Amino acid sequence: MDEFMSDEECAEPPPKLAREKKEPSPHSSKDRKVICESIEEKIKNGELLERRKDENFAEILDKKTVLKVRCLKCSKLLSSAPGRHQTVHRNGSCLATSNTPKRRLSSDQKKSLNDSIVSYLLESGSSFNHLQSKSFRKLIRKTVISVSPGLDMSSIQLPSAEWIKSQAELKYEELIKNITNDIQTPVRQGEACLVLDFGRKWHDFLSVFLVYIDKRLPSPQLKVTPFAFAPIFESKKTENIVRNLVDAGIKFQLTEEEILALRIVGDGARNIQKLAQYFKSSAVCACHTVQKAAERVLNPLKESQKSMTTPELDHLQSLSDAVDICGSIASRLRRLKDKGTLSRLPTNFCPTRWLTFLYCTRDVLQLYSEIEAVTDDTIQSLLLDLEPERPKIITLIGLVDKFEHPLKRFEETKVKVHEVAPVMFSLLDYFREEQKKGANGKDYTRETVSKSAVLSLEHYIQETVGDVHLISTFLCVGLKSLSTIPAARRDSTIKLVMDELEKIDSSLPPQNTSTASSSSYMDKFYDAPAPMSSAKNELEDYQRMTMSLEERDLCPLQFWDRHSSRFPRLSKLANSVFCVLSSESICERAFSHLNKVFRPDRFNTEPELVEKLMISYIYLNNFM
Repeated sequence: MDEFMSDEECAEPPPKLAREKKEPSPHSSKDRKVICESIEEKIKNGELLERRKDENFAEILDKKTVLKVRCLKCSKLLSSAPGRHQTVHRNGSCLATSNTPKRRLSSDQKKSLNDSIVSYLLESGSSFNHLQSKSFRKLIRKTVISVSPGLDMSSIQLPSAEWIKSQAELKYEELIKNITNDIQTPVRQGEACLVLDFGRKWHDFLSVFLVYIDKRLPSPQLKVTPFAFAPIFESKKTENIVRNLVDAGIKFQLTEEEILALRIVGDGARNIQKLAQYFKSSAVCACHTVQKAAERVLNPLKESQKSMTTPELDHLQSLSDAVDICGSIASRLRRLKDKGTLSRLPTNFCPTRWLTFLYCTRDVLQLYSEIEAVTDDTIQSLLLDLEPERPKIITLIGLVDKFEHPLKRFEETKVKVHEVAPVMFSLLDYFREEQKKGANGKDYTRETVSKSAVLSLEHYIQETVGDVHLISTFLCVGLKSLSTIPAARRDSTIKLVMDELEKIDSSLPPQNTSTASSSSYMDKFYDAPAPMSSAKNELEDYQRMTMSLEERDLCPLQFWDRHSSRFPRLSKLANSVFCVLSSESICERAFSHLNKVFRPDRFNTEPELVEKLMISYIYLNNFM
């Protein structure tokens, strides 16, 4: 057969040309899959941005260019161009045919989500039941889907209450370690105090804070941290309180001796005052004192009533009745639908908060002309009863509002203990002068109210102003002359300070006067440092010290930090008294905030867990 083949047929076939490599075609199903996988990888690496467009789609962006859109129902990537393919996904028909698996949370994402839920529990005070509720879980899932479209919602498994509880307890243990590191050194150096109170709503719980001086900062600062929230179901005897405080110190690795060496601040209750028998000292809350002294102006103590005449007591009762009328007017106005042309509503009167009495009465007097225009029979009847007493009430408010500023000032969680004695004695002097003015000017209301205030202040000063207040006043460089203290108490205050310095003197280590062997050649040409002066000389040196304006305005902690080398004993004594708060109002504020943590639906929570939640909540919210 070969002999019949032509030359063309015998020629070798031409070589096949190599097929050119084509770019992936957006129209090929295979190429579309490659493109989508590449886009998914870039989204995961953060090279592309996925942003929610509407309730149906999310956009895949490369800077400002929209590359694709993702169906939020089936998680499929689609062309960004509008068309029927988007309509199918918009109306949900894709769910019937789509086999594309939805993305799931990674293990790291699940851990981060669960940790955030535990942190939310501790910081917000929410209950375990709330975290297990359908509404909360739905909110979490919707939030996660909104920030990460295309996730399989059923894959978002939220933790159980038991797991959350166990993790909350682990975080609590971490917080206790942090607090322990913060407070151990100040407690052992005597630069801390305990502030405590029983709550009104949770009367079986003892709220305790520890106040300490933090010297790790550039300048020393007063810090407050939660110490205990202990249930006392037996009687609230002083011995039981002491045992609870000692037990609370164990978790901070503090011994009984270290706890009992602290000072205590509390209200004027007898069981709190008796703590001075066990602890270094016990100071009465200055806010409690000022408020009680103000309350007893119109309602004198029995011992004060013995020093007043019957007409004076009757006059105080008539003033008290007029104040009650102001409270009734304020309460009625706040309930009225038609309040007329009132520019504002008067403060509502609360019997347990003295300041509300002051604000309520003051507001009614200031709004008197506007209240007269209110067309309400009850209001008009109350105004008729108040009108004869109005001039007396104006005099009363002008006198007792002198208690307002000290009350607010002592509520602050700052170094104010040195101001307690000067303020209380200045209030006493003020009312004595007003009593004389009333007698000379024949102003019976001024004289009677001032006399009652003097008797009240004398009683509460005797109960409240103690050694720590007098010593701290002397150790405030701007008050060291003690000019604000009665002359009879000045000498005893100096003696108190001297006694404390002698105690410190016996505990100081011996001064090292030896020269180190590695001293330089020139050391022998320099004078040796003078030996430490005696406690008496140190005290006299402080009294003679010239004070600059800058030093007068310094916080006492900063002043003594600056002069600690010149006055080693006095600075040590100063740190032991300026860590004392002027009031225990921080405990009352804590109880108010803890309404978020403890509610009627949580009374079944174990007392130990209650304390853990309270300490975590207060610490994490940096409560002061």
